[in-house]
Amino acid sequence: MSSFAVKMLMAGLALVAVGASAVPVRADEGDPAGWSVAVDPRKRAFLQYVAEAGGPRLLTIGCLRDAEEFFVSSVGVRGLPAKAQGVGLVLSVPDAEFVIYGEIDADTDGGGPRFMAEHDFGPAERKRTAKELLPVLRAPGPIVLQVENGEAVDLPLEAIAPRAGIAAALKTFEKVCFGGK
Repeated sequence: MSSFAVKMLMAGLALVAVGASAVPVRADEGDPAGWSVAVDPRKRAFLQYVAEAGGPRLLTIGCLRDAEEFFVSSVGVRGLPAKAQGVGLVLSVPDAEFVIYGEIDADTDGGGPRFMAEHDFGPAERKRTAKELLPVLRAPGPIVLQVENGEAVDLPLEAIAPRAGIAAALKTFEKVCFGGK
């Protein structure tokens, strides 16, 4: 298992131990810029986008199949209030969008306000989420990420050196998160 996968596994363990707010939102040393995924043997997958090494994790999508939980977090979006509840995060491309509602709170790592949403992820919810999320992640891109009235951020899906593209990471994430149990 790579050091990146070990770090993400530890993040997943912390998530279960103290709740979703423990998900690390700053890039760890060695995290690649662009899209990456980490999985563990318990059928947990973490798909994330980091614009530049050491920058905030603009998007983290976590799928914890063993606990039937799903979460989305975002740090680094400018123009967000320090705290708010019932706010939406929208991922959109010209022909599709994915919306999830959560809250904004202070990021304990100093990356600015953090959006966090989590919900149950049983079979029916997993099927609905796949139907809404995958068309956005499979589009030619870029994805536009917007949290409430914050600034919109483009997340390129293709590889743009030195950033990794989404293709390989998405294939692994999709298999673990939405594949058969």
